[in-house]
Amino acid sequence: MDGKDESSTVFSMLSTSINSSNFRIDDDGSRQSLMASAEFTAITPRSSRYGRQSLILRQMTVNKLKFKEDMLYGRDEEINQLKGVFQRCSSSNNDDDSKPAAQESAPRSRELVLLAGNAGTGKSALALKLRNTVRRAGGFYLSGKFDLQQSDEPYAAISAACRGLCQGILAHKEEKNRRWNFSYEELKEKIDEELGPDGQILTTVMPTLRQIISDDFEDDTSNASGYLKTKHRFIFAFRSFMRVICSFGPVVLTLDDLQWSDLASLELMQSLLTDFENKGGIMIVGIYRDDEVNDTHPLSKVMQDHEAATNARFGLSRILIGALNASHIQEMLADLMVTSADKTADLAECVHKKTLGNSFFVVQYLQSLVDKELLTYSLGFNEWTWEVDEIRANTMATDNAVDLMKEKLERLPPGIRDIIPMIACLGSNFRYPIFELVVEHFNEKLIEPVATEKDISVYLPDDFLNRCKFEGLIVDCGQEWFKWEHDKIQEAALSRVDQDELPSVQYEVGELLLARLSPGEVDDHLFVVANLLNQDVAQRHGDLNKRREIAKLNLRAGKNAIESSAFAAATTYFAAGVELLPANRWESEYALSLELYSAAAKAQYCVGNFELMKVYCDEVLAQVNHPFVDKRHAYNTLLHSIAAQGRMQEAQDLCVEVLAKLGCRFPKHGKTAYTIVGLLRTEMALKKTTEKIPNLPVITDDLKKWTMYLLDNLVTYTYQNDPALLPLAILKGHRYTIRYGLSEYAPAIICGVGLLLVGALGDFVGARAYAEHAITLSENHHAVQARVMFVAHQFVMHWQIPTEMCKKPLLRSYTVGMKTGDTESACWAVYSYLEMTIHTGGSLDSFVTDCQAYGRQIQEVKQYKILMFLKMFWQAAMNLTGASSSGHVLTGTILNVDELMHQIEETKNVNLEHQYNRLKMYSAFWFGEDAAVIETMLRSGTDNWSFEKANPSMFGLCPMYFHCALSCIAMARTTGQRKYKRIARKFSKKINGWLKKGNPNVIHYESLIDAELAALAGDTHVAIKHYEVAILLAGRRGFTNDSALAHERFGEYSLRSGDKSAALYHFNRALQLYQDWGAHAKVSLLKLKHSDLLQPPTEIKVSPGGDDLLSTLSLGGPSGQFDAIMEADISTPESIGTNMRFK
Repeated sequence: MDGKDESSTVFSMLSTSINSSNFRIDDDGSRQSLMASAEFTAITPRSSRYGRQSLILRQMTVNKLKFKEDMLYGRDEEINQLKGVFQRCSSSNNDDDSKPAAQESAPRSRELVLLAGNAGTGKSALALKLRNTVRRAGGFYLSGKFDLQQSDEPYAAISAACRGLCQGILAHKEEKNRRWNFSYEELKEKIDEELGPDGQILTTVMPTLRQIISDDFEDDTSNASGYLKTKHRFIFAFRSFMRVICSFGPVVLTLDDLQWSDLASLELMQSLLTDFENKGGIMIVGIYRDDEVNDTHPLSKVMQDHEAATNARFGLSRILIGALNASHIQEMLADLMVTSADKTADLAECVHKKTLGNSFFVVQYLQSLVDKELLTYSLGFNEWTWEVDEIRANTMATDNAVDLMKEKLERLPPGIRDIIPMIACLGSNFRYPIFELVVEHFNEKLIEPVATEKDISVYLPDDFLNRCKFEGLIVDCGQEWFKWEHDKIQEAALSRVDQDELPSVQYEVGELLLARLSPGEVDDHLFVVANLLNQDVAQRHGDLNKRREIAKLNLRAGKNAIESSAFAAATTYFAAGVELLPANRWESEYALSLELYSAAAKAQYCVGNFELMKVYCDEVLAQVNHPFVDKRHAYNTLLHSIAAQGRMQEAQDLCVEVLAKLGCRFPKHGKTAYTIVGLLRTEMALKKTTEKIPNLPVITDDLKKWTMYLLDNLVTYTYQNDPALLPLAILKGHRYTIRYGLSEYAPAIICGVGLLLVGALGDFVGARAYAEHAITLSENHHAVQARVMFVAHQFVMHWQIPTEMCKKPLLRSYTVGMKTGDTESACWAVYSYLEMTIHTGGSLDSFVTDCQAYGRQIQEVKQYKILMFLKMFWQAAMNLTGASSSGHVLTGTILNVDELMHQIEETKNVNLEHQYNRLKMYSAFWFGEDAAVIETMLRSGTDNWSFEKANPSMFGLCPMYFHCALSCIAMARTTGQRKYKRIARKFSKKINGWLKKGNPNVIHYESLIDAELAALAGDTHVAIKHYEVAILLAGRRGFTNDSALAHERFGEYSLRSGDKSAALYHFNRALQLYQDWGAHAKVSLLKLKHSDLLQPPTEIKVSPGGDDLLSTLSLGGPSGQFDAIMEADISTPESIGTNMRFK
């Protein structure tokens, strides 16, 4: 009887043994045969990929247990917990992150679930139980696995997960996937809209994304200067991509074997969880072996950070997966063998003792019993049979799955078991063409010719793969991708090679791939090939041509890692490339050596290894017989590292030294004179210069471009360290731009000129013209666009336009900076936006919420100095809202003042100290502590413009001088000392000068100061008029805080004048406005201070016209003067009257 007849007969026999009672209803409602839990397989011949009959395909087998992946035992509680987390995540809405969760089950848009346990406890299978749940909810289930053998490959698991996602999207395009209720075109359009050219950045991790995104965007990555900017740009792009996916349905991202993850993957995982802009719902399931993760493991730090960051919109859950007990195994055996649980009790107890309840061990142990025929299926009795005593006698207990798998691999045919270690070298997952290449190569090398065609066919790639799949070693993932059923199987396969010989085997596999794959295919598997070739150290001293080829390969791998912000991996590839260079590298391989050393220094800087970075830089700088311009990358890296360590003077000195070598020198003496002359020339040539700038040529000379780059950096260093050299650096950059042409740094330099014109000459109009030109130029230079927009609106534009018109561009600067990787400018921009918000009367409650959200982002990108600046305002706002009981003292849950003072003392950071003094005065002022304001003002030299000299032109000067002036007047009234009145007039004169030059944001400041000065002088008529004007102007501009302040001061004056009725009205209006602002502590303080007048509580009366007091005003001066002022459009500086002093 031939094979076909035999198989037909057996299937006929089996069909008669299955009766209608052997069915059950699964969880999804489908009717399944329990008999299917034991696999009855007859394999019939088929055509191989090689077009010939494969005659040996495995003897027909009845004794084969089939473990259904959707059946888990003893995990009901864990499954419900996972589904509960997904339910919270998928039902999240667009509420603010700050809203408190009413209960544990409240919706959260971002969830992290950590599944921990020993190897083989069923963590991966548990996570897989979510797949059908996610799909039924119209969501996306993504999964990827890290690999011990490819631990240097960045984003391995995330890349695999996203590959599956992209393949699903492409299948949706062909209408092969109807799971989702949206079209492929909708998804593609939104991806293109959100990512634009940044989509190209992600293709290093998601090559399949190239088939989805549009290719008609220009990639401007070449403009992205700075190393860490690359990282932030990549993260921003990946976040944007995931936001798009989440907007179409909830996402579950499963990352397996986190104990082998690379640092870049952990950081990217963190960034997804802290992305407060993602409201669509993302759940990350992290799986790891807890016995391989100690306190120093990077994953431990990630878990600590997430525990600290958990809030109403971000959840963290831990599930510990333990071993199965005997009853769970008993239930499993009963289902597998379609029998009652009672009959399997003895066998279950035996299996439990032999395997200690480890799920993977249980499965492998049962399969070994079948292989050894200790567990058999009887066709005659139509049931499984076994002898427990025989099993106990012929098997040993094991807690090592690798030993079990090695034993199983030994039973494979020789040709398969000898080649399978080479397949394991490819990683936890691999594509069929690579697998085919390896099998064919090692077939020729390892397998001796045999006599029969039957023996030959076993080793053909198709048959090799089918046998591995049949044995449960390899799983088909679709799209020609395959993976190992379990990492312990891969580990057992690798253990078949002696550990001393394994590097040579890995190198041979890598060499094969490098030689036989096309350049494009090598690029697609670049990290795998490089990792394999880097394993064998002995090969690094072999053939020079081969070493050169592998060194270039490592250079490419390192660059790819840098582009995807995997800096730790990049250091490994660059170091391997450097080691492969010959001893006379600088003579025989100069170009390759220069590129490798420069890139290696860059990567070491990015991971904070400044010592090794300096070794690489010094090697490049020591090459004196080569062009100086070749050293630019080494010098730039060295400068960045020095500045990153806070050594600004050293960075400044080195920058000046390098500029001198490039022919750009600065005077050592007489800097002030040079500055004044340069500024006057710049101001006089304003019209000619601004007309000339748009028509300037683009600099193409490398030395000139490097000079402009260094001048741009020198501006940063001197702003923080040397105010005397700052204007010279800006003016030099401006002169070089006019003389040599435009560079990507020109917009920032030109904007800096505007800053100088405001700070040194008070030329608001000229400064605005330069700033507007800089903003226009920056639209074509995205790398500096965020910085230009920030500097323009924090230091220049607010002197000429209303503050409200500056806030939107600052938010735009934040978005652009995060997108392009310029996170420092982005964070400064959002800080400036928040400061403007609180000074212009924005809701304090909303301000605190924004501080929470943006503060997390600032901390995530490690801009700790900016975070400290923000924390000071944040704490002040908390004190005003009453959320902190610290009163005017600037300390509390947000700001630890002791740590701040220690930081100021240790770093000698003058700007940080100025900021602290400014916020101390701010907080003290609003709590009515005028003496504290005066003490800080005099000690810090604010009355002598010390702050303005250190921080010229910044927005915060205006409200600070306003508050100081009012506190000085209050102290003059309290103490009778005339010196305070003199200081107040100094501040008043400064503010009046700004108003005359067209500053629209200080008009009500001047009115209230004039009212207080008139009140101090006893000029009742003038005081009343100015109080009324201040109330009106502040109210019309929407400055709720200053409107409340004006009412409060008017009430205080009315009370001193004996007009209790007017005082009561203004105090009530002040209370209402302070309440609207959110300053609840200020409300309580004011009520307490005037409890006699305000008690019993009275209803706050608000006139229908609000603060529009035009009908009640009777102003002195020319008839209709005030009406004309108030009818003017106060949104433009030209409409503001400059003579607002009523005599």
